[in-house]
Amino acid sequence: MFSLGSKGIAKLLAMNDNASLWLGADASIKRDGDKWTDGSSFSYLHPSAGVTEGGECLFLLTGSGDWKRDKCDKKRGYVCKKRGKTHQLPPHDGYKEELLCQDDWKSLECPDERVIRIRSAFHGRERGDVCPSGGGSRDDCRVEGALRHFRGLCDNYQICPIYPIYLTDTDSCPGVSKYLRVVYSCEKKVCLDRLGIADGRIPDSSFSASSSAINAEPHKARLGGSGCWRPSKMFGSWIQVNLGQNFKVTGIETQKCTYQGQSSSVFAMQFSIDGVTWYRHPKQPSVGMYILTRPVFAQYVRLLPMFSGLRFDVLGCRSDGTARDILCSSTATDLSLDGSMTVRCPLGCAQAGYKVYGTRLYKQDSNICAAAIHSGVIENQIVGDVTLLKKLPQKAYNSSTCNGIISKVYVDKLAPSPSYTFADTEPRCLGPDWEEFADFCYKRFDDTKTWYGARHSCWGLDANLVSIRSEAERDWLQDLLKSAPVDTWTGLNDLVNRGRFVWSDRQKVTFANWAPGKPTGLMENCVATLSQSGKWKNMSCIELNGYVCKMPTARYPLDLESANVICE
Repeated sequence: MFSLGSKGIAKLLAMNDNASLWLGADASIKRDGDKWTDGSSFSYLHPSAGVTEGGECLFLLTGSGDWKRDKCDKKRGYVCKKRGKTHQLPPHDGYKEELLCQDDWKSLECPDERVIRIRSAFHGRERGDVCPSGGGSRDDCRVEGALRHFRGLCDNYQICPIYPIYLTDTDSCPGVSKYLRVVYSCEKKVCLDRLGIADGRIPDSSFSASSSAINAEPHKARLGGSGCWRPSKMFGSWIQVNLGQNFKVTGIETQKCTYQGQSSSVFAMQFSIDGVTWYRHPKQPSVGMYILTRPVFAQYVRLLPMFSGLRFDVLGCRSDGTARDILCSSTATDLSLDGSMTVRCPLGCAQAGYKVYGTRLYKQDSNICAAAIHSGVIENQIVGDVTLLKKLPQKAYNSSTCNGIISKVYVDKLAPSPSYTFADTEPRCLGPDWEEFADFCYKRFDDTKTWYGARHSCWGLDANLVSIRSEAERDWLQDLLKSAPVDTWTGLNDLVNRGRFVWSDRQKVTFANWAPGKPTGLMENCVATLSQSGKWKNMSCIELNGYVCKMPTARYPLDLESANVICE
């Protein structure tokens, strides 16, 4: 049987006014979100389809294009359909949700060769019917920073324990019984490739150590092997590997191989591009998998264990080449900055001669890499990628001393000077009134507009009326809209071709959530979600409803409070 994706296909089948053809659907199609028998999404519904009392199976009258129901054992014509060689895959819908009540804990887990990616996180209380606390709890309590915290904690790990009591020191609504809701997906590892230690691509000669015990040479430190590197002296010992070229190092995996008399399980790390100048990582990780909070570009990796006996591997990838290499002396004026640009700074720019004007907002002829160190975006001793954002011209720039870099004050009374700032390393939304889910930002508006007015309002924000492309997105949006006082416009409409629904942001229709019943008027060309059920309903485009705007996540200027800025 075939599925019907548009009115255009129905027209192609108008071969005979009296012909009827079975469609690939039965009575189960009445349930929201169900599929055609070939697995494709049910996004095109002819209003004449009727109810199931006429029979369990659906057929098409080729003359009129109407759909009817009949008993499935009747004999009718049919058309076979198969997918072509190329097709667009449906959107990712493999999302998982964990809901934790206060003082509870769970572990997020992904299968082998997949890692966690946090899609949304809420810590607080939005609803009284979730994790009941005996009454008295407010339903408007939100602890800020949950998404950033759990991304830093769990992203790129295969297993991650979580619990909802991490922000007690900054509790914005003490005394309220809170819960934690986390949505995540399991993704292919990104820049977490093993760089040749465990699989033997790096030769034995590339390993060296400060000292080694008998039969415990450095090359025996390969993770997954049966050997073990052990120093002959316990204190101050190190082992290092030459990776053969510069890599973007994102993680270290370690394992103890001797245990007697060892109470410590932490180690220190150093990285180098040339094997001469070393950068000491500020944290001392514990044995196991450790993901660096900031990637390091290095050819040499050195470990200094505080215990005897070690195996290890280095995780990362080759540089993706999207960042433009620049000199310590480079300025935004040199690069003709227009909009945003990602560049790669070399190490040691604090030792080079530099001039920096401003704090957080810099004059365009300031040295980029010194300004990035000043802002806390990169550290002086490592190579680092930074994203510049062009900002409005300024007449004055403030001076300060931050992270060892002294910036200067600049005042020009005659003409404003072009300026720039640095983007946050984490993609995020435009402001705190936008909610983030799965690489998109959403903002709910309860002031009512026509569909056209709502679309125009979203366009004014460089956004579009919301599209809903999966069950996970629908469920997340229902939480966002649960307290909406009115129905809410979506971008779905059939204004161009009646019966053929499209999203106004030009995304493919891959999912449906229709309310029971059928349209009652010819002018019901726009679709809203109902405030009570969240189901979709055709309405006249000139009705007044609330609306939701949606845009992709982007990078925005660093927030001074969250940036790693140490100023004197």
